[in-house]
Amino acid sequence: MPEVNVPGSAAFKGKKPGEFVRETWVEITQKTTWPTRPELIKSTTVVLAAIGLVTLYLAACDIIMARIAAYLLG
Repeated sequence: MPEVNVPGSAAFKGKKPGEFVRETWVEITQKTTWPTRPELIKSTTVVLAAIGLVTLYLAACDIIMARIAAYLLG
């Protein structure tokens, strides 16, 4: 089984906290590609629309199941 480097695992034992923070900062500032504002707005809109649709679907299922239960239970 290949060794996995996960923070808090044996692979990170012996590293100083300052070194870990420096490596994390380099990862965030230099190696990460952040979305542009228009990309972020589009992604957020898609997520909110999906949440809205799932909410409506679950509400409809809840109402239907409640009516079926009320009919069956009298």
